[in-house]
Amino acid sequence: MQKLQSLARIALCSAALLAGAAQAHNVWLEPDAEGGYLIQFGGHAGKLEAFDPAKLQSVRAFDRRGRGVEARVQQAAQGLRVLPSPRRQ
Repeated sequence: MQKLQSLARIALCSAALLAGAAQAHNVWLEPDAEGGYLIQFGGHAGKLEAFDPAKLQSVRAFDRRGRGVEARVQQAAQGLRVLPSPRRQ
C-alpha cells in the first residue's frame, strides 16, 4: 500500500510532463512482477500508445509521510519502468 501511494505521486509527475504533448490522453502506472511499475500511456477506450521516453524528464517518489525516496527509471519492453528504492527505517 505504501508503495502504491508513492507511485501515485510518480504518476502525477509523469502526467504533468506528458500532458502538454497529449492533452486528451492518460498516463498511469501498472505494477509488474519485479516490484516496479510500468508507465503506461494511452487514449480513450484503454488503448495503449507508444510515447517518446525522452519526454519523461524526471521522476520523484515519496513515501506516505511525504519524504522523498529514490526511484530509478529503466527501459522495458513495454516502454519505461519505475523502480522505487525501499526506504530503510
